[in-house]
Amino acid sequence: MYPDRVQTRWDGEPSPTVRIDFSKIAALLAKSAEDVCRHVLLTSGKRCGREWKVGDIDNSPGKSLAVTLWGKDAGLWFDQATKQGGNLLQLIALQNQCRIAEAARPTGKSLTDFV
Repeated sequence: MYPDRVQTRWDGEPSPTVRIDFSKIAALLAKSAEDVCRHVLLTSGKRCGREWKVGDIDNSPGKSLAVTLWGKDAGLWFDQATKQGGNLLQLIALQNQCRIAEAARPTGKSLTDFV
């Protein structure tokens, strides 16, 4: 075993570190992109064709930020005003001003609990 990949359990025995597969979480969010946007992440937005439009990452009304809802780019977003973009997991991290690992952690308040 690699010492940098081992955590200690409550009884003192080593246990493997849990690795989070961020690409799988992003893919799950992408499969539910419209539901995630409509009900949790960007609730003030509206569907326009195959995109969900909202003002910005803070869920302001408008059309600057677009999330692709289906197709090969499902779950990807881009904000025309700030020139930022990425996947929905990255958007969760930006909204919550946290790292990707923290955004991916199921907490009861996290979007990843939704999928």
